[in-house]
Amino acid sequence: MPDYPPELVRLVRQRLLDDQRFNLKSGQPLRNGMCRECGKKKCFITPEKFFFVKCGSGIWGGSKPAGKLSPDFFLIFSRLYGGDNRDAVADGYMCFDRGFSSDIIKGMYQQGARHIRGKWYETVRVQLWDGHYWERLIDADAVDANEGRKAMFSNGSAGAIKGRAWIPPGMEICRDDRIIITEGIFKSMAWLHVKDETGKPYKSITGMSAGNIPVKTIKEHADKNILWVLALDNDTAGHENAEKFVQIMTDLKQRYLVAFPRRKGEDWDDLFRKGALGPKMYQESVWRGRVDMAKSRVEKAAWIFARERSGYFLFDFDCRLFSCKMNSDTSGFTNGLDGRFDIPLEIGAFREVVDDIDEIANTTPEFLYFERDSVTGAQEYFFRAPLRRYGRIENETIALDGSVLASPDTFSKTLMSLTSGRYFDGKKVDLAILKDRWFNYGTTYVRSLPFVGYDKSTGVYVFHDWACHNGRILAKNENDFFEAGKHSLKVKTPKGQERNEMNSYMKPGAFTPDWLTDYQGAFSWNGMVVLAWWLGTLFAEQIRAEFGYWPVMEVTGEQGTGKTQMIEFLWRCCGRSEYEGFDPSKSTLVGRSRTFQQVANLPVVLLEGDRESGKTWDYNEIKMLYNGRYGRAIGVKTSGNETIEGVFRGGVMIAQNATVATESDAVLARIVHVHCTKEHFTPEGEQMALRLNRMPTADLCGFIGAAVTNERRLLRSFRANFEKLDGEWLANHDIQNRIVHNHAMVAAWLHTLPELFGNRMRGDWLDYLTSYLWSRAQDRQARCAADHPLLAQFWEQYEFIQTAQLEAGSTKNQLNHSKTPGEIAINLQHFQNLALNYRLEMLPLNELKRLFPIGKRYRLIANKPVNSAIRPGQSVRCYVFSAKGDSE
Repeated sequence: MPDYPPELVRLVRQRLLDDQRFNLKSGQPLRNGMCRECGKKKCFITPEKFFFVKCGSGIWGGSKPAGKLSPDFFLIFSRLYGGDNRDAVADGYMCFDRGFSSDIIKGMYQQGARHIRGKWYETVRVQLWDGHYWERLIDADAVDANEGRKAMFSNGSAGAIKGRAWIPPGMEICRDDRIIITEGIFKSMAWLHVKDETGKPYKSITGMSAGNIPVKTIKEHADKNILWVLALDNDTAGHENAEKFVQIMTDLKQRYLVAFPRRKGEDWDDLFRKGALGPKMYQESVWRGRVDMAKSRVEKAAWIFARERSGYFLFDFDCRLFSCKMNSDTSGFTNGLDGRFDIPLEIGAFREVVDDIDEIANTTPEFLYFERDSVTGAQEYFFRAPLRRYGRIENETIALDGSVLASPDTFSKTLMSLTSGRYFDGKKVDLAILKDRWFNYGTTYVRSLPFVGYDKSTGVYVFHDWACHNGRILAKNENDFFEAGKHSLKVKTPKGQERNEMNSYMKPGAFTPDWLTDYQGAFSWNGMVVLAWWLGTLFAEQIRAEFGYWPVMEVTGEQGTGKTQMIEFLWRCCGRSEYEGFDPSKSTLVGRSRTFQQVANLPVVLLEGDRESGKTWDYNEIKMLYNGRYGRAIGVKTSGNETIEGVFRGGVMIAQNATVATESDAVLARIVHVHCTKEHFTPEGEQMALRLNRMPTADLCGFIGAAVTNERRLLRSFRANFEKLDGEWLANHDIQNRIVHNHAMVAAWLHTLPELFGNRMRGDWLDYLTSYLWSRAQDRQARCAADHPLLAQFWEQYEFIQTAQLEAGSTKNQLNHSKTPGEIAINLQHFQNLALNYRLEMLPLNELKRLFPIGKRYRLIANKPVNSAIRPGQSVRCYVFSAKGDSE
C-alpha cells in the first residue's frame, strides 16, 4: 500500500473517530470500535494500514477498507487534492482503497458521476470502445442507494461487449505472451502490479463478466502462440464458464490454462491488497484449474498427487468418489516435479507408480453446513449428494444426525434410505478422511429459526424466500440459507409439513404509497390508527428491547363495518393473501402457544370466539404477551430437567364485534381500542375499497420490504415522536401512565407514516388523528373505572323497565325478586321477556353471564333460588347482586 500523506491521515483519523457506527477510542491503534458484522467492540485501525478497519473476532478473514464501511469516505480526497484535479476522488479511491499505483494505472480511468434517486454519486469510469464505458460507484451510500449494485455499464453496452475484452491502455499483446483473463477490470489491474517468476509484470485483460469469454479478442491474436490463462472466481459460475472456455480454446487450437483462487468469495484484487498475489499464488491457482479441468480420473489423481505427495488419498471425478493408493516408490514420477503446475504432467509415468484407483461411492457427499435450532439447540448435518444420471447431474440435499457418521455401515445405510440410489462402499479410513475434510477446515453454522420475521439476536428479518439485514434485502445462497454478515440463518419448516399459511410471505416488490388515499377513504380514522399500529408491530422486538412493551390493538364493530377487509388488506401488504386471523377459543393451550410463537415482528390477530356456546379465551394472557412473554414452558429432549420458556415476539390484535370482557384493569390498560361503524360510508369510499380489493398482493407487499429496509430511519422517527407526545400527554392530563404510554406509542407511529408515505400522509390528517387517539386514551381511562359496555347496557335496561310503570303513585317493581334490602335478584328469562315487550335490544345472555362476575356497579353475590317478591309463594332462580356495588 502507498504511504499516506500526513494531512490525509489526520482527516481520516478524525472522520473515523466521529463516526458513531464505529465508536472508536483514540490511541495507536484506534481501538474498541463497534463491529457492524459481529456486534462486538473489536474493531481497530493500525497506523501502518490506516485505511483498513480490522475486527479482532476475525470474521472478515482480514480487513475491510474504511471506504466500504463509511459513506462518502473518499470525498475527503476532493477536499485535499481537488483544485484543478477533476479526478481527485477517484484517484484517492484507486490509490488508497484498491491499493493501485498511480504510475501503473495512469490513463486507465477517470472520475465520473451517476444520478441515483435524485442525487449524484462519484464513480470510477473506464472507457471501453465506441463511446461505451464501465463505471464503479465509490461511496458505500451510493451502493445502498443503488440497491446493492456496485458497477454498471453505459446504456446499450451489452451487445457491444459480447466476445470482447478490455485491454489496459498501453499494454501490447506480443508473440508467446502469457495473458491472464479475469472477469473484472479491477482484478486485471491487480495482476498488472505483480511480477512473475522472471521479474516481469503479468499481463491481464478482462471479459468484464464470468460468462463473457473474449473470443473475438482471442481470435485477433490467434497467430501469436499466446498462452491464455482464464482466471475466474472460484464459484459455480466460474467453474461452469471455465468448462466452456476449455472447449472454445480446444476448438480454436489455442494454448490455455485455467486458474482459480483459493476459496469461494476470494477475489484476485483482494489477494493483491493482502500481498498474497505473486508467482507462488499463480502456480497454486493453476494447479486448482488443472485438477478441476482434468479429463479423466487418472489425470485428476496425478495432479493431486503432484502437489500433495500422499501415499493414499481420496478424490472425486464426474460425481463419483475414488480412493487412490500409491506404490511405496514414486520417485520415477516425483523427481521431475519442482512446484510448477503450468507445464504438462507425464500421465504414463504416473500410471506406473499407482497401485490401485477404486470407486468407493457413486456420489461425492459435500458437507454444506450445521443447522442448529435457535430454541432447542438440536443440530443436524446438511449434505449435498450429486449423482450423474443419463448425462446430467441430479442433486439431493439431506439432513443427517451426527450419530449416522459413526461408522461406514451406518453412513451407507442412511445414505441409501434418504436418497434415490446413492451409496457409500468406503472403509473406516475413507470415512475418517472425509470427516477430516468436512469438519476440520472451517465449517458453517446455520441458525435455524422456528418462526418467521425478526431474529432479535442477529438483527435480521428472516422469511422463507427473503431476508433483510441492515436495510438490505437478501436472497438465499445456493445452499438455501441467508448470509447476513457473519450470521447464517434460515426458517425451519417442521418435518412432514409443507410451508403453511403462517409462513407464506412473498418476496417484497417495489413499494408505492399511492394506495394510502384510498385506504383512508375506505377505512377512515380507525383504519389509519390500525395501519400505524401494524407498521409499529413490524418493529415490536426492537421497541420491547428499549421500552419493555408493545400495546395490544383491539378492533371492534358490528358486521359489515369493514373490519375483515381492512385486516386482510394489511396482511396482503405483508405478502399474505386470504388470511385474517385465528379464533383462540377454538384452540388448545398448546395450539395457541405455537401460533403465538410462529412469528416475530408480525401481528397475531385473534378473531371473535364462539360466545353463544360459552367457550371463551382468557384475555388475562394479554398481560404476558404485552411484555413479550408467553407463560408456557416446554421440556427439552435431554436427560436433564431443562425447559424452554415461551417467548412472544410479535403484536396482538383482537378483532371482534363486542369489546373485550375482563375484570382486570391491568388488561384493559394495555389495549388501544377503536370501534368501527358505518358512519363514514359513502359511494366514493365504496369505490376506494373496491380498488384496494383489486390490487394484487404482489404489488402491495412492497410495504413490508420498504418498512424493514428503512428500519433505522423509522425507529429514529418513532423515538423522537414518542418522546414528544408521551411527555406532553403525561404532563398535562390526569390519565393512568400505562394508558398514556400505549396510546402515545401508536400516535408516534402515526407521525412516522410520512417517512414511508411522504406527502400522501397529509398534515391535517395527523392533527386530527393525534386528537382522536388522545380521545381514545380518555375513553380507555373511563372504561377502566366503569363496567363493561354490555353490562352498562344491561343495567340501563333494568332501570328503564323498573321505572316504566307506576302503581299507587310510585314505580312498580317488575324485575327484582329479592325481599332482602340492598340486594337485587334477577331471573334472566324474565328480564328478556320484559325487554322484548318494551322493544329493547336483545342482549346475549351467555355473554352477560360471563360478565356478571366482573361487574363494578353491582357486585354479583350468587346464582341461586330466591323466594320471589314478585311472584308470592314461588321460588325463582336468580342472579343476586349487591345493590350497593363495590362500595359495600
